[in-house]
Amino acid sequence: MQQIYAITFEPNINLIEEKKVFKKSILDIFDSCFLVLSFFKYFYDHCLEQLETIEKKTYLKSEDKKTYLYITQNPYLQSIIKSERIEKYIKKQNKIYWEGQFSLAKKIDTSLKENTTFQKYLDDPANDEEQHLSFLNFFFKKIIAPNSFFGDLIQDTYINGATDLPFINTFISKQLKGLEENSFEIPEMQKYEIEILFGLELFEKTIINNDFLQKQFEDTLQNWDLERVTIIDTILIKMAIAEFLFFEDIPIKVTLNEYLEIAKDYSTPKSASFINGIINNVANNIVNKNIVSKKINPE
Repeated sequence: MQQIYAITFEPNINLIEEKKVFKKSILDIFDSCFLVLSFFKYFYDHCLEQLETIEKKTYLKSEDKKTYLYITQNPYLQSIIKSERIEKYIKKQNKIYWEGQFSLAKKIDTSLKENTTFQKYLDDPANDEEQHLSFLNFFFKKIIAPNSFFGDLIQDTYINGATDLPFINTFISKQLKGLEENSFEIPEMQKYEIEILFGLELFEKTIINNDFLQKQFEDTLQNWDLERVTIIDTILIKMAIAEFLFFEDIPIKVTLNEYLEIAKDYSTPKSASFINGIINNVANNIVNKNIVSKKINPE
């Protein structure tokens, strides 16, 4: 979507070069995931250092020791720390992003200690595998992901970082939910070859058939002023129409649900409702005119 947005105002488009840029953006997304996950190791090391300090200075709070022990003894966090691919990522970087970021570690540290949900984790006597995995997901979703530093860093480091951030966070959350003790590896990019090829084809179909897709969109606007529709909303709608028309194996209902979720991430709540209404109207229109052989609600 962001690739289409970037070339919206370009008078001359070199599709071959734009597809190369698209592929590069996929690589950037994977790199961004490794960048964020490498912070887990940095924070883990920070907690170990704090434990060492507490052992040397007995006047420090025992509650702090309990916090750092809880974090460093988490077997799922340890599996991330031991990940060979994350270790390779850290080693290949010319610049280690987290070196010298003690203030960031302290902010995350403080946010965690002040969080009432974390206190419940600490006080829960269960302390079992399910709780350890639940904590790690909570730590990412409620402590790390909302911190503006990570979003700013990804935005400054990668060309599409700002718009890719919701996807990056969702991808990491999905990996953490499926985490197994003593085994954490982000899947190789080759595993997503089918999805990447689909993305490239959707990108190409949307660009090549832009005028036709625009007409399908405008025909459903009725009394709505076209100038009031944002560029992002227009792009999302045209991508959905392209999926309706050129991907016979994707049910209309799947496309409708998919773009409703995307709109929630990239548009306002009001826009999401508008997009949902428009693509529903387009779906009904193309089905009624027999433009595609799909059905809205297949039996």
